[in-house]
Formats: sequence, C-alpha cells, structure tokens
Amino acid sequence: MANEISCTRANVRPMKPATVIRGVAAGTLYKGDLVYLNSSGSWAQADGGSVTTADAKGLCVGVAGTGTAAAASGVIDICTEGVVTGYSSMTIPELFYVSNTAGSLSSAAGSKSRVMGYSLTASEVYVDIGHPADAT
Repeated sequence: MANEISCTRANVRPMKPATVIRGVAAGTLYKGDLVYLNSSGSWAQADGGSVTTADAKGLCVGVAGTGTAAAASGVIDICTEGVVTGYSSMTIPELFYVSNTAGSLSSAAGSKSRVMGYSLTASEVYVDIGHPADAT
C-alpha cells in the first residue's frame, strides 16, 4: 500500500508507561510489525485483507536476544497500549490502521478497516486497539 508508515526497526521501542506483554512468534516477526493472536495461540503479522488477520492486538516492540527479527517460536514483546517510537514522517494528528501489507501500519484503512491508534509526533505512535474510531 502507498500509505504505509515507515519505521527504523532498530529504533522501535515502547516508551514508559506502556502495556507490554510477552508472546511467541508464529513465523518470522520484526520489531514494528502489527500482530494478531492466531488460533494456535501464537502471534503473526496482522494483515488488513481478511477479518481474522486484521484483528491486530498490538505492535511487536521487542525480540529475544539481539537484532530486530524473531524466527518462528521466538519470544517477542507486544505493546497493546501506549507510546511506541521509531517511526518517521508521520502527519500529526493521524490515525493509523492495519495495512493490507502484512505487519505494516498505514495511514489508510486496509480492506478490513481496523484502527490501531494515532500519531503523537512525526516519530511516535500511540497504540490504542480500543480507539473509538475503530469500525470493527
């Protein structure tokens, strides 16, 4: 999608206070990916193309060990609410959505619209999965 929001994965991190939970990756996940909880209880890249995969529950903000990616069965940290930094060139204020591109945030709704939060600054998003503008 043309409206995807860029991030520098190495710089993606939650700001205090943020609600962060730990989970297990269903496949390769990167810091900055929007994620949903799949039917096996693992976390996968959210995708606005279907109702199931558009049901994002948070943003991957950490991976076990060093680096920016977790392999399948790797441990990840997910921000379910709060400020996350590491993004760039966002318009303020702007809602962000689950993109049709797996894992990506977008300034435009995907096929199955799901509001995930809004921009606070050009580099910070507020993850808000219960945002009142959400159409789901």
